[in-house]
Amino acid sequence: MPGWIWIILVVFMLIMIVGGAAYAFFKGLHTVRGLSTLGAHAQKDMAAMQTEPQPRTQRNPAFTQPLEDTAKAYEDAHLKRREYKAARRNRHVATWRRWEAFNTKREDGIR
Repeated sequence: MPGWIWIILVVFMLIMIVGGAAYAFFKGLHTVRGLSTLGAHAQKDMAAMQTEPQPRTQRNPAFTQPLEDTAKAYEDAHLKRREYKAARRNRHVATWRRWEAFNTKREDGIR
């Protein structure tokens, strides 16, 4: 092989080494910036966890209360659930009636 080809190969190798080192350097900088952002977010979350929790009202479990109290609580919850379902059904019916009234009104009076 002629000597000038070796010179071209060596120059190409040096360019590749410098280019690879520059690529690795810039990717490293990008990673460090990402890690610093991650650290800032983690620090903010850890600070939020250090605050005092909201006070919770302590309730005794149902099995430690008298049966009448538990039955009354169940009855109240069941009544609220039935009221919610009835209100939801009424809203549904009212919506369909509005849509029906809107769709049956026509300019020419034909239904």
